[in-house]
Amino acid sequence: MSRIPRVLLEQLQAYWDGKRAGRDIPARADIDPVDIPRLLPYLVMVDVEYGADGALDDFRYRLWGQHIIDHNRRSLAGRRLSELLRANPHQQRFIALYTRVVQERRPIFDAVTYLSISGVPNTVDMAIFPLAAADGRVGSLIAGAVYRDSPISFEPDPVP
Repeated sequence: MSRIPRVLLEQLQAYWDGKRAGRDIPARADIDPVDIPRLLPYLVMVDVEYGADGALDDFRYRLWGQHIIDHNRRSLAGRRLSELLRANPHQQRFIALYTRVVQERRPIFDAVTYLSISGVPNTVDMAIFPLAAADGRVGSLIAGAVYRDSPISFEPDPVP
């Protein structure tokens, strides 16, 4: 991983760590992407959906940063991963990572290579962090994503 993505993902980790305030994970209510404006283009916010039985059911994209939109030529905000999986089985890797973050209640750093919906191979460096809902379960995820083949310009924000 080049230095810029590492700095970006490290800054997101520092922000997340700072919001923990002694807890294992911060609450979703503690996170405001506006606090980290230079990271916004690289952020993904994901809602964790549970079924009536309380079991993990699906994930829904809430926010896609402009870097991610530009790379994919569209936003998937509002879409469920289960519906994307039907169109592109290669999205299974994201479901597996998100599920692991929810189950383990800890961040995961990974490089994911997958075929886009248009059939183009992509490699993205990611850091995925869990956020607690009011009931204490993991209710959201915040992730930083940097595509390896995309030029980026990044000046770190001071961590609040």
